[in-house]
Amino acid sequence: MGLETDAETLLRTVDAPGLTNAEAVRLAQSLRGAALVIQGDADAITPPERGRELARRARAELVMLAGAGHEPQCRDPERVNAIVDDFLRRRWPVA
Repeated sequence: MGLETDAETLLRTVDAPGLTNAEAVRLAQSLRGAALVIQGDADAITPPERGRELARRARAELVMLAGAGHEPQCRDPERVNAIVDDFLRRRWPVA
């Protein structure tokens, strides 16, 4: 993804507005139904503790990927797709 843009665009994302902590907690706690959080334990942008806390607040299943960095769905899509596929099949089995 980073190779498909320029440095100026990437730098603008550093201070981009986001949710406040209170807004993020409220949204996570409002989820109903099955949820999955996938987090890399080597993520230098979003600390792994944030993924753990999101999963806890959302009552979601957490998959912590050993050695994975930020946006593992981009860096290792086959691995992440397999995790999502397993999650969905366990909750909604195909007859």
